[in-house]
Amino acid sequence: THPTVRRLHELLAGIPSLSFRDPGPSGAVYDEDTRKAVLAFQQSQGLLPSGIVDATTWLALHDPQPPGAVSTSTPPPTYLPP
Repeated sequence: THPTVRRLHELLAGIPSLSFRDPGPSGAVYDEDTRKAVLAFQQSQGLLPSGIVDATTWLALHDPQPPGAVSTSTPPPTYLPP
């Protein structure tokens, strides 16, 4: 449990495509429902789907892109001349 989890719940609940229900003020536990919502969010944003909120996921939660607006395929490597 942590106050940051409370904020995570608010952010996840604010993304309609996730259908995540905010557990309310007493919901400061990172449970299985939270992990599944984070995983679904990461997949929708083209992020590495781990179910763990890393720095990239946290930043994306503050500016989520609509589903389908993000390419989930790996971009081709960029050629850099020697």
